[in-house]
Amino acid sequence: MADTGPGIPLQILDRIFDPFFTTKDRARDGLGLSICYSIMEEHKGKIWVESEVGKGARFIAELPIVSCHDVVTEGDGAGNDRDSDPEAPQRRILIVDDEPGIVDVLQEVLGNSGYRIETASNGAKALNRIASQDYDLIISDLCMPEMSGEKLHATLREHYPHFWIALSS
Repeated sequence: MADTGPGIPLQILDRIFDPFFTTKDRARDGLGLSICYSIMEEHKGKIWVESEVGKGARFIAELPIVSCHDVVTEGDGAGNDRDSDPEAPQRRILIVDDEPGIVDVLQEVLGNSGYRIETASNGAKALNRIASQDYDLIISDLCMPEMSGEKLHATLREHYPHFWIALSS
């Protein structure tokens, strides 16, 4: 992908794939390029950017060519890793995110590992699910409509103090 925009200043060029790094307003989470980088790395690929200030930027993604046979021999043929959690079918995960693409990726990866996945598109809907169902893990976006991930976290701390909650910044 390439553009003819302002380009990326040299002083931030080496940080654009860092988690939570953003030049946008704080309403954005700064995870997009970091997620792209992680996906490429997971698939033994590479992603990088070439940029010249005032002349635009070009992102290059490179994935290795893999035969179907190579893919099957790395796992059990059902998309599961050999070292997956043997208790995965008993574990419930709630994914809270308003971006369908992110939900789809998490649902596929975690579902293929055997976990039982449920989703909610915002914190308010997540709270409704949590009120009637126990979860082993809740993965939440921070910026969502109706109720943000931060508000969800605060509400969980208040009403469900038995949850172990970890935050990352």
